[in-house]
Amino acid sequence: MSIELVAAALSAHGRRLVVPDDSEVTDLARYSAADLRVIEHRLNTMPRRTLHWSSAHDVCNAALAMTG
Repeated sequence: MSIELVAAALSAHGRRLVVPDDSEVTDLARYSAADLRVIEHRLNTMPRRTLHWSSAHDVCNAALAMTG
């Protein structure tokens, strides 16, 4: 799966990430660390219904803040 495909899936479907059913394994070694950080950021900051429309980033930060 390419960076462009992920970006297109995120933008075309708003907040819903749609990944095509791909029987092949994606070789992440062909992407730079910066490309993977962009995808990581987009996924971690996307609000999710299962998290009551919070992002994974927000939930993680709240949990860490409670531990002191």
